[in-house]
Amino acid sequence: AMRSMGPVRRLLSQQSCAANYIQKFNKKKFINNFRRQKRSSAVFMVLARCLSSATSQKQKGSETPTLKEALKKFYMRVHPDLYDSDEKARKLNTQSLGELTNITDTLATERASSSDNVPTTLAFYIKAKFSPQSSSIEEDLVKISTSVSSHNGKPQSPRYMQSLHRSLSNLFVQSGLEPDFIWGDDFLPTGDEEDFIPRGYEYDEDTLYGYLERMSRLARLRAERSKILMQKLQLLMIALHAKGFKTLFDPSDNSLQDDLRQYECLNELRRMLGLPPPDPESGMELWTEESDSNEDSEFRGSLNEKLFIFTSLQKDCRVDGHGRIVLPTRMAAEDWKDALERENLRAESKIKADLSKASIQKQKSVAEQLGLDHLFADPELHSDEAYITFLESLENECDKIKDFIKADPSRSSIPIRIHPKTRKPR
Repeated sequence: AMRSMGPVRRLLSQQSCAANYIQKFNKKKFINNFRRQKRSSAVFMVLARCLSSATSQKQKGSETPTLKEALKKFYMRVHPDLYDSDEKARKLNTQSLGELTNITDTLATERASSSDNVPTTLAFYIKAKFSPQSSSIEEDLVKISTSVSSHNGKPQSPRYMQSLHRSLSNLFVQSGLEPDFIWGDDFLPTGDEEDFIPRGYEYDEDTLYGYLERMSRLARLRAERSKILMQKLQLLMIALHAKGFKTLFDPSDNSLQDDLRQYECLNELRRMLGLPPPDPESGMELWTEESDSNEDSEFRGSLNEKLFIFTSLQKDCRVDGHGRIVLPTRMAAEDWKDALERENLRAESKIKADLSKASIQKQKSVAEQLGLDHLFADPELHSDEAYITFLESLENECDKIKDFIKADPSRSSIPIRIHPKTRKPR
């Protein structure tokens, strides 16, 4: 494969020849054909990067915004006037915008002072809806930051320009903007433009290298977001359980196996109970008793030690056979609370929980008397008084059933599940 691609690599290694060659054939079609031939992945990587080098100049001029245009969009998200209600955010954004303006002015005037020749950290507060790092619906603001290296008295050296491009791209990504930009006429470097193309930080998805670069950065952002979300989920779950509110996610509902969905469900339950978010420093202390109203305290007391099941497969709140309260995820916290109060599900939950506990104990006793290893029942039957009556009828026929099992001892190990009358035996 390397020998067969040798002429192509030599051709693409020359920038001027490659530009003419690219215009004569379809790059995507060529790469797709190359994939189908199952060539070496290493050769494909070399070819993709060569194609990226040959076409990056042309693509940048026609599609990528200039730094001035990118900064204009960025200013619209971090301008201090947008954060008058938060003194800390307004002060930090004002200071960082001054430092960023000083950096861009140095590029535009090509004059470097000794005062700005130091590494700088640019930090801003932005609204949570703009940031891909935001993972909590309680967060109003998210802090983003990036580091800018010193230019050592040469603000337009290739090394500094590439480092600055990477830092600004990182800042744009954190604020929810596209990371790609070119310097433009206002910040055009002197000398050969080719020396100032930071290819390693562009996202040209027509190439494998650009695609992997983009995916790796997204993976880092999502990994950090997932880590923070997991910590918040565990804290909220432990705090709720410590206060006597037990939760369960429907195992047959695949949409609830995601951390974000589970956190949203628990957070809605917290809102229904009228509790503030847990404090990471205090851990399990969800609220202080002094801050509770009598109405909220009474409502929570009636739900204490109840088990809540979250599911997206139900439309309405209900109580299952075990006395567990089923909460549909398509309903909000206010709708859950109205349903619990209007339909008197709290009293129904207590009645069914007591019946379920009694029927389970009765079921175990009957299984021991009959010599059965496994005796189960449909969950909806556990709170049905007819099921307890049925178990009593089995006790009355205990001798006949024992004789039937003794005829073939292997029958005692067969799992038996009891269903309602509406379902046929199987």
